[in-house]
Amino acid sequence: MQDVDVAFVTISFALPAGLTADQAILIEGKDSPYANVLATTPELELENDPRIVKLKELLLSDETQAYMEETWGALVIPSV
Repeated sequence: MQDVDVAFVTISFALPAGLTADQAILIEGKDSPYANVLATTPELELENDPRIVKLKELLLSDETQAYMEETWGALVIPSV
């Protein structure tokens, strides 16, 4: 980040750089089409795999949502 005056960066760059939401000029909102998703291809038939179902459950849990909000604040918008 020291090489540029302004940049568009993903969260994978912002967090390690120590950037916070209050330093941002713009943060994408909940309606952004560029959200991270948990996905698989139909031919793998993993949608109902117990491991994937558990991962989805954990990602959507109140505890995970609270952790995300407490740890990253407005830089990360939980899915629910």
